[in-house]
Amino acid sequence: MLSLKYSSLFFSLIGLTTLFYISITLQPIYITLDDIPNYEGREVIVRGIVVSYNPTDYGEIISIRDNNTTIPVFLKGEIFLHPGDSIEVIGSVEKYNDKWEINVDDPKYISILSTWENYSTPLWEVAEHPSNYIDLNLNVTGYVDSIYDKWLILSDGNYSILVTFNHLPENISLYHGKKVLLHAYFTYDSTTARYKFEIKSREHFIRGA
Repeated sequence: MLSLKYSSLFFSLIGLTTLFYISITLQPIYITLDDIPNYEGREVIVRGIVVSYNPTDYGEIISIRDNNTTIPVFLKGEIFLHPGDSIEVIGSVEKYNDKWEINVDDPKYISILSTWENYSTPLWEVAEHPSNYIDLNLNVTGYVDSIYDKWLILSDGNYSILVTFNHLPENISLYHGKKVLLHAYFTYDSTTARYKFEIKSREHFIRGA
């Protein structure tokens, strides 16, 4: 009887250990985008900045970036995002046409951590690591260094970046040294070989801070 008792206990422990191992391996795991190739077929949780957002007939393709790594997310459903938004994604790692992607079955598995309008990026950070912010909407604060008809130079005292625009509201007054809040699109102009901000849509503006 004693032997049977210990045998039952042993197999119970084996069963619990197996169930625990299965539960651990089936749960999504937090990883960085750099680690994607190591988790093919696994459910993962990743975070990144939205670089592009394109609806298709089959779902939506959302490209997210973390540092210098960009991965497409294929969503079966609809969600409203902007380039520059910070999101968290739960999905499975797959390979399609020899490229890695994350498949998401439902929009509820994508969480918006912060929108680009509500997160202020330091100007020095953009100037020192411009490739991390290419093609993103950004919210920055700085001082007008100089201003011309369709462009100005925005500075924080140490770094300066060009800002271009077609026109500004008549009620805004800009002058050298004025502190301003800028919502604009950050890009690289290959014709002039320089990075710049563009005020190019209705959601973009510059105003006194």
